[in-house]
Amino acid sequence: MNIKKAKNVYCIGIGGVGLSGLAQVLYWQGKTVIGSDLVPSRVTDSIKKLGIQVNIGSPNSQHVPADTDVVLYSLAIKDDHPELAEAKRHGAQPLTYPEALGEITKDKKLITISGTHGKTTTTALVGQMLIQAGFDPTVIVGCLVPDFGSNARLGKSEYFVIEADEYGRALLNYSPTVAILTNIEPDHLDTYKDLQDIKETFIKFLQKVDPDGIIIANIDDPTIKDVVKSFSNPAPVITYGINGGEYQGKDINIGQNTKFTETHIGEIALGLSGRHNVINALAVIACGHQLGIEPEIIKQTLRNFKKLWRRFELVGVYKDCPVISDYAHHPTELRATLATAQKVYPDKSIVLVYQPHQRHRTKKLYKEFIKSFDQADRIIMSEIYDVAGREEEDNVISSKQLVEELRQQNKDIEYAKDLKETRVLIESTISPGEVILITGAGTIDQVARELVNDIR
Repeated sequence: MNIKKAKNVYCIGIGGVGLSGLAQVLYWQGKTVIGSDLVPSRVTDSIKKLGIQVNIGSPNSQHVPADTDVVLYSLAIKDDHPELAEAKRHGAQPLTYPEALGEITKDKKLITISGTHGKTTTTALVGQMLIQAGFDPTVIVGCLVPDFGSNARLGKSEYFVIEADEYGRALLNYSPTVAILTNIEPDHLDTYKDLQDIKETFIKFLQKVDPDGIIIANIDDPTIKDVVKSFSNPAPVITYGINGGEYQGKDINIGQNTKFTETHIGEIALGLSGRHNVINALAVIACGHQLGIEPEIIKQTLRNFKKLWRRFELVGVYKDCPVISDYAHHPTELRATLATAQKVYPDKSIVLVYQPHQRHRTKKLYKEFIKSFDQADRIIMSEIYDVAGREEEDNVISSKQLVEELRQQNKDIEYAKDLKETRVLIESTISPGEVILITGAGTIDQVARELVNDIR
């Protein structure tokens, strides 16, 4: 059964930021959508409010209706999952999230954003720019977007904007009209052998771009430089960057109100902070200019877009200290987030509260992680977050090892065995004049929300 023709869809892992977005789009298109996930979250709560039934808890084959046409599941779901097996027994077509999204978008004017960092912010900005320009796109973003009130929105045009993630080589399921490459670094080394393997996957992806489309590439990134020299697609490559490129950012002033200039559209006041967001904005400018969008609309989008869930998000204040929540979980992201915090709060001490994400990533990038905390004045490190469904054989690595090595380097750092202990350490050590920077891609965000709202 083709996903477009399906009437009844069951989604396993519907709380995932990608699959939840697709589930909403399918629901808005008039399909009956039911889903399941192990634990409740802000994402499952938001989609339940729409009217989508969500079963929370251990997998149960009885949750799967007999008339299910298609079963969608995240890449973390194993083949022996009881609900997946039951859906197949009923004759439902099984599709992973990227397979289904590839089917949904294959006849669309698809704009993809790919790379190790910056995908979500750039996707949200491109989507908002197209909305403001009257393109009326469908958009699926990897986080909740305040302007959407969700992580997805259904448009009426042929334009479709998505993140094309490299995990599980998901991006190879898409054939974009416009492909934006933000950066490429070693990550997801449970999928890839090494950086060369990642590069070869991106080269294959660029072969899938519509020959009449365009590739928009961050030319500051040395790996992207190599990749765009290594494919034979006739689609033109448009470059951007701070150090060079056809769309170049200059006269950069980073702080509470980040400003810079770009040669095509002039002075820009950026609603988001940080050098990394200047680079993201340049990708948006290049995309908008290539699509013929008026410069004032591009500027207005960049100026007015001031908040994105868990992207240097000011959640509130605790004991007169700003509480920032950020998704950073890779060494490069941690360095960028800490640098932004120093620029935005130059007179305050930065307390980094970090929950590493996955033991495999922590082990493979261990040396890089050790180097990524230099800009933090104090550190509270929680135990590593294990992703449900992606259990790892090698459980030797622990946050304790990072803490012990950083202590040997005279870093002011404390270890927390869980989130409860993490909060206790924050409450017992925080002082006026500090910023609480809470980072990680796991469950650490709930500490930020509970602190601000005094929830126990």
